[in-house]
Amino acid sequence: MRKILVLLSLGLVALNGCKKDSTPSLVENTVLPPATETFAPGAAVTIKGSGFTAADEIWFRAQTKATDDIQATVTKQTATEITFIVPQGLPAGEQTVLLKRDDREMPLGKITVAEPSAAAKLYGIGSSDDGNTTVFWEIDKTTGKLTEIISIPGNQYAQWESLVADPTSGLIYCNKSFEDPENDFAEQSELYRIDPDKKTIEKVGLLTDQEDTHYSLCLIDGQLHALIDQKTNEEEHHEILFSLVSIDPNTAAQTSVADFGSLQEALGLSNLINIDTERDLHPLVYDPISKSLIVPIWIEEEDNDVIQLTQLNIADKKIIPGEKSLEYFIPFLMDNEVYGAFYTENRQSIDFRAINTESLTIGSSIGQATLSGNDQFGDEDA
Repeated sequence: MRKILVLLSLGLVALNGCKKDSTPSLVENTVLPPATETFAPGAAVTIKGSGFTAADEIWFRAQTKATDDIQATVTKQTATEITFIVPQGLPAGEQTVLLKRDDREMPLGKITVAEPSAAAKLYGIGSSDDGNTTVFWEIDKTTGKLTEIISIPGNQYAQWESLVADPTSGLIYCNKSFEDPENDFAEQSELYRIDPDKKTIEKVGLLTDQEDTHYSLCLIDGQLHALIDQKTNEEEHHEILFSLVSIDPNTAAQTSVADFGSLQEALGLSNLINIDTERDLHPLVYDPISKSLIVPIWIEEEDNDVIQLTQLNIADKKIIPGEKSLEYFIPFLMDNEVYGAFYTENRQSIDFRAINTESLTIGSSIGQATLSGNDQFGDEDA
């Protein structure tokens, strides 16, 4: 009798082993780019299929168990296709693409990642020794040597700012804010494009002709955007409204992305408190992990001016205040992590610190740099 039970048990195991997996696919009829096509980090990839949802995430499976999967930034998603950016740090070669939805995942196939393109270059805006000419420089990241790209005769009514380099095209974008003397000194802002190889500059188009409206350019998922701050004019009560737009790099046409609302309301401040958003060219950085903008806000108080670490969450369209600092800092991105360059009061030294974009706190020092002589960072640096 015992033998029969054992045989029956084995039979059940065999039957269960032959049972097909009934777990449904997350998407169907997937079509990946041709296997002969390669994608460098920063390039956009589109996968077609049916059944994509807004909750879908794209990840790359790590080569070893010791390394976590790497998430890609999704830039476009419909029911029939999904587009994402190949993340930095992926090794060259064939990589597995995963679709993750809630607690489920599905391999979509493989794409070939190319070797990273030449290292990103560093650029800056400066001026000639006499201060009468605006100069765009390429900066050697090892030696600090400046190589002039192009120079523009000075204009007392104009200010060049928001220098943004597109690593994909190799072009540089910036905007010029000025008061037009031929139009009752009306405030305007224009988008310009610089080709550092050809050493040319051209006007793309008008960004705005509204007073008390300022544009800070940035790249989000490889696309040109601008953070807009606009001051309302109600006697001495100046409320600041923040919004985000995407910008067509060929026409300067704008598309609304997020309206964040009142900065004072989000920070719990009275409109009588002066918030200087125009200090030092509106430094900001896009954090691809939290999908938000990190912006230091200069608040002028009676006793001490403070810098408010501020996050602009794009998905939730919210302004979130973080830790305050008595030291001015410029946020920057390194290896997909946000850091801050904190300046001493006399601007003769810099302290580099990590910034936690989840808790919005400032970490301890990871290194320092000393500026000697006249090598101070001022309002004309980028």
